[in-house]
Amino acid sequence: MKKFIRILKSDIKRLIVSKSLYFSIFGVVFLCFLNLWNDIYMRLSNHYEGNVLYYIILKRGLGAFFMAMTVICVIPSGLGHCADIKNNYKGYILSKTNITKYCWSKIIASVLGGFLCVFLGYMIFFGGLSLFFPIAESDPEILNQYMETSRYVVMIEKSPVIYWILEFSSEALGYGFLASVAMTFSVLTDNVFVVLSMPIIFYYFTDFLNSVLGLPLILRWYQVMENGGVLFTVQDSNWADTYLKTIFYFAVLIGITGMVFVKMMKIGARDE
Repeated sequence: MKKFIRILKSDIKRLIVSKSLYFSIFGVVFLCFLNLWNDIYMRLSNHYEGNVLYYIILKRGLGAFFMAMTVICVIPSGLGHCADIKNNYKGYILSKTNITKYCWSKIIASVLGGFLCVFLGYMIFFGGLSLFFPIAESDPEILNQYMETSRYVVMIEKSPVIYWILEFSSEALGYGFLASVAMTFSVLTDNVFVVLSMPIIFYYFTDFLNSVLGLPLILRWYQVMENGGVLFTVQDSNWADTYLKTIFYFAVLIGITGMVFVKMMKIGARDE
């Protein structure tokens, strides 16, 4: 256990001091700006009413913004295995510990990197947006309509910061999961561009299976990370229930991904 903690500390330290993490955070801010700029400019120039909550909901969707975000979330540490191979660091670490500890350290670091770049990027962008727009909708009727899109909106009147944390962290955890998916596929190739594209391929593949086979809605992870998906539609479920279920949901998916990563690494080690 002590060896695992030392390896994990080393991976997290490498993540925190790496320029790629801060580049990715800036990338998230920039993508949010590009995605929302037209509407922001129109409202500012024409003095139309707007609010931060409106823009948080407006950014949702599975279009080009989502695709670009899946690439950015991999950059901080989802490429860690590729970097270890390139720098001959993998062999050194495996001489000090076993494959299982090495793999779980990489998975945790990849999830943390994907989570941090998205969560902090959102906090910076929408925090800056709050300097120009009110945080919440003043019209109670419209605010109630927003509440129908997310369980967390109910918290915005009590504490906007808590609402942001709930909203952004639940989505960021989904991107952390995608970073772990990229890490897992990096066992098959050390081509950086292929690894970066794996979350996109994974999304299209799982969406195809869900559509063609009519699989249960609980398997649509991309909807869960967007607004709670099927977890949000459960009757009598409040914001705390939805949030805890979302954390558990992605923890299970990350756990499965981690076990697959370990298995693939062990198979690869036997073939070497």
